[in-house]
This record gives sequence, structure tokens and C-alpha cells, in this order.
Amino acid sequence: ASQNAADVFNYLGTIGVLFVLIAYALTSLSAMVFFLRKQMNIWDLVIPAIAILLLGYVFWSNVYPVPAAPYNFFPYIVLGWIVIGVLVVWLNKSLRARLNDSQLFALDGDSVQEGA
Repeated sequence: ASQNAADVFNYLGTIGVLFVLIAYALTSLSAMVFFLRKQMNIWDLVIPAIAILLLGYVFWSNVYPVPAAPYNFFPYIVLGWIVIGVLVVWLNKSLRARLNDSQLFALDGDSVQEGA
């Protein structure tokens, strides 16, 4: 079947949205971990938790009920790219060491390097 430009845009847009939903959920989870370590108030945990639930619902509604082809393949494409990214970081010892040694993941706001 022939694909037009709008179809291709929809395919790539759907894949991109699935990635963004996962990125936002991981960002909210990271915020919760950060606030737990800083011992902030309960709302600093509740709001990201609500965001994760809402993002999870939107993600779930995009994959279930299983959409028609080719949309049914998109979650697997996203999962595949995430696995590749994790493997690249995990297998690349120098990259892993730089990430571990950098101040990028510091919890102390004063020690975070800009542009790292």
C-alpha cells in the first residue's frame, strides 16, 4: 500500500509521542526520588505520582485495545530503541564511568555543572 506524507507524519508522530510519554513519566519518577531525598512535603510526591498515573493511562490507551497495523508495531519500536539505548550505556564502560563520575546526577543543587 502506498503511503502519503500525512501517513508517514502520523506514524513518526505517534512513535515520538510514545517516547515523550515515557520520558515525562521517568522525569516525574526522578522528581519523586529527588524530593524523597530532600525530605520535602507530601505534595512534592503526590503531584508527580498523579502525573505518572495520567501518563500511564495515556500510554495504555495508545496501545490497548491493540490498534490496527502499522500502529500496533509502534510500542515495540519504542521498546527496541529504549533497549538499544540502555545497552549502549551499559556496554560502553567509558560512557558509564563518565556518567557515574559527573555531577550531572548530583542531588546537591550547588554541585550540578551546567552544560555537563
